[in-house]
Amino acid sequence: MCKCKNLSFVPNLISLSRIILTAVFAFYILHKEIDIAFVAFVIAAITDFLDGRIARFLKVESVFGSILDPLADKCLMITSYFVLGWLEVIPPILSAIVIFRDIAILLVVCLCKFLSIHLEFKPLFSSKLNTTIQLIYVIIILACWSFSIDVPSIILYGCALVVGVSTIFSAVEYVRNYYWIKNAICTRK
Repeated sequence: MCKCKNLSFVPNLISLSRIILTAVFAFYILHKEIDIAFVAFVIAAITDFLDGRIARFLKVESVFGSILDPLADKCLMITSYFVLGWLEVIPPILSAIVIFRDIAILLVVCLCKFLSIHLEFKPLFSSKLNTTIQLIYVIIILACWSFSIDVPSIILYGCALVVGVSTIFSAVEYVRNYYWIKNAICTRK
């Protein structure tokens, strides 16, 4: 694998496209253009898997990219779960669980930055798995809505339960692995 500095912008451009696609998704879902929203979300989900892998393959990982990628992820997840919860397409409690976890992670990172606490915040395997489960769930919901697929409620509730449990487990794993941050914050006061 060669070092390709002239392509260093590619992963960041992909992350930025995810933020733009999130806005496109939200606009069209709120205007009940489900097909367009579905396509925008699927492309955004694909970019979630591409940007980091491309950066590692090209050996062009950057500080900016390490901030932009998770920010784009949070933007996509918070927006999609908020809008779908607001429209009551997914259970609002599930929406609240997903949004709370992502906002809590963002707040901890911002607080550490504000207090100058060095933080190498690496995503845990449980977090990566959780994001995959959350993305697949939204794709399933949008596909059912877009193509008028009638899925039994019990299956959709089961999928929502898996997402909820995965999200809570991931949050607990973050607390367990990054509990030292609490002590670092308390000593700064």
